[in-house]
Amino acid sequence: MSSHPPRLWRSSPFAFALLCAACGTTAVSGRPKSGVAEMQGRQQPARFAQVVPAGTHYAWDERRTFDATLVGTSRTVRDESDLRWDVSTHPSVLDTTVFDQRLVRATVTHDGRTVVDGAPEVTVQLVVDSGGNLQEVRGLDEASRVLRGLAEPQMRSWADRMFSPQDLRSLLVSRYDLFVGHVDGRPTARGTTWIATERPGGTTLLRRYTVEGTEPCGAALCTRLRVRLDIDPRVVDPLAERIVADYLQSQGRPAPKLTIERTSYGMGGTLLVDAATMQTHSATLREAGRVVVTAPDRAYEVDVHATTDDTFQYGPPEMPVGSL
Repeated sequence: MSSHPPRLWRSSPFAFALLCAACGTTAVSGRPKSGVAEMQGRQQPARFAQVVPAGTHYAWDERRTFDATLVGTSRTVRDESDLRWDVSTHPSVLDTTVFDQRLVRATVTHDGRTVVDGAPEVTVQLVVDSGGNLQEVRGLDEASRVLRGLAEPQMRSWADRMFSPQDLRSLLVSRYDLFVGHVDGRPTARGTTWIATERPGGTTLLRRYTVEGTEPCGAALCTRLRVRLDIDPRVVDPLAERIVADYLQSQGRPAPKLTIERTSYGMGGTLLVDAATMQTHSATLREAGRVVVTAPDRAYEVDVHATTDDTFQYGPPEMPVGSL
């Protein structure tokens, strides 16, 4: 693969997966506001409502794999990432809540080559108002600087683009909107479906949520949500063209003029959420797509598959062995 991939590829695996969730911040048209949850414990409230108990703390692990394969060849590109966050909350001015998200471990590889593997120990802050709306993201410049400083020397330019403040912000905002912003205030009744629209200029066209039912998650009764993201399929075209061009060059053939014949792409998955607090307990997103790229001699097909798994553990930080 080329050492200077297109913009889309450079954002992977942080942003590409969340695919175009990371292409801009999002908003819901006419999203109903909510106050405190109607009921607590194992009873199901009538609506999702973000209630942040004092001293909330949790560990969040986000693991992602991304594969793009040129069909009929051994040419496969793989990105893997594991981001581990330590999150705590505290009340702030103007009736806001601050989420302190400390990135305690970041491991990212591209085609088996280490991009970053270390403990950055950087903190970004998400400021959320009493209606559950994300108002501000702080600390991005410092987080970007530290993460880029951890990059292996041969991957430094790749990391500079990948960990830019803009891409980090897109990642954090898109994840908040996915788990909270597009769900807060919606009915919890089984079978309820709603659509969250995106701001103009992004590649995610809309998100469709469906309430599938409830199931226990620890001491809480969680709601299982099915989510599907309708994405502009052209977002994967530059990546597919690059893979085909690189393959042809590896065969000793000059780079030809390539044409995208057709593209399909989709993303969907499930969220397990405590409706009474909006605490997410697990999430899985899967992506799949195929791009047909035509060269003068024949058509080539590129398959794209990705999986993102989020797990959450609520409670105080674990004490190291031997500590007091």
